[in-house]
Amino acid sequence: MVYVDAGAEDAAQTTLAFLLSPRSAYVTGQPIRVSAPVAAAPEALGHVGRRVLVTGASQGIGEAIIRLFAAEGAQVTALDLPGAQVRL
Repeated sequence: MVYVDAGAEDAAQTTLAFLLSPRSAYVTGQPIRVSAPVAAAPEALGHVGRRVLVTGASQGIGEAIIRLFAAEGAQVTALDLPGAQVRL
């Protein structure tokens, strides 16, 4: 059962697409409630003042995550195994 709040019809599209897709194995029988998305305040979009620990940080996705958080103002601590960084 999917409950869709008034005014949230557009937001229900992604939920219904997932539930009807072959990837969905949703069998708990618990209802799903879809409500209208809440717009974030512009000041809430960044990570200024937050402290973030990123593991697997020397390359690939971990490195990209570090760059994104740092660009948004977070204080980032990078953690990885010694010697994991690829040297070119």
